[in-house]
Amino acid sequence: MIPQSARNLYLTHPKDRRKTGRLWERFNVRQLREEDLRDPYHQMLVQEWARVQDLGVDPVQAKAALLSQEAFARIAEEKGFLIRMARRVFERVRGILSGLSGILIFADAEGTILCVMGDTSVQLEAARESNLVEGGQWGEGLAGTNGIGTALARRGPVHVFSSEHFCEGWHRWTCAGAPVLDPFTQEVLGVVDFTTAESQFREKASDLVYSLASNLSAEIRAQVELERVQLLHQRASLAPDIPTDRIVLFDRLGHRISTGRPESPGRVGEDREARAAPAPVESRPVLLPGAPEPAGTLVVVDGPRIQREGKGRPFGRAEPLPPR
Repeated sequence: MIPQSARNLYLTHPKDRRKTGRLWERFNVRQLREEDLRDPYHQMLVQEWARVQDLGVDPVQAKAALLSQEAFARIAEEKGFLIRMARRVFERVRGILSGLSGILIFADAEGTILCVMGDTSVQLEAARESNLVEGGQWGEGLAGTNGIGTALARRGPVHVFSSEHFCEGWHRWTCAGAPVLDPFTQEVLGVVDFTTAESQFREKASDLVYSLASNLSAEIRAQVELERVQLLHQRASLAPDIPTDRIVLFDRLGHRISTGRPESPGRVGEDREARAAPAPVESRPVLLPGAPEPAGTLVVVDGPRIQREGKGRPFGRAEPLPPR
């Protein structure tokens, strides 16, 4: 169940395809009436549509933008960890959802679909009709209001039904989405979405995706915390020829989990952020036994301190951290 604090009109207002469709038509021909804006729900929809209209989205768009196979392959490799974790969570509910004509989707923080699972006929239809497929671009700036992009924009759960979508091509779908948050920083990592035909509207779909998104965040936390313990345990042996006070470790999400040399106190009145950051002299991925990709990054520094907490990125000549 979604907490009350997370509720919004996308979730609480009764769905009415025809009434909302007429509002959508009047909005797009710029013939809104005063009575159209008396209902807070209609006010919200008009504000949402105006926002994505300002982003240059075409209201009669029929298909979402699609990455090339090469571009998608690069992103899928970079974000393989998140994809595997999403599939693990989706597999647990596959049996429960086997009787529903819908699909589960995991997309990254930019709205690129990375994983699709569910009813085969819906998958084929969604891919053919709307590019609702791996590699599809569903951020609001490209696809208007929808379960993926709007959940990301709002940083909260939504249920975008039929003509609530800004693009006419999505009016045949109903999409419930909820963001997946970084369990350590609450930064948005991606979104879980459940999509089905508008005629198959499921009132509880928003509860489903909220639960799955929360479970996915918890799974990520458990895995990363286990890897953090292993990384810290192996810290000295990862670079035995380098003093441990010059070794800085980052986990796979890019969060710093160990510091190098202790920060010097500085002079009275000195701006701590103005002091020179260290020069990284080496950066290398760290593989743990049996892991398919690096679980973190080791950075060797030559200075008194590293970047402020929360950035978690090597700098200078260091190689980039493993992407999320």
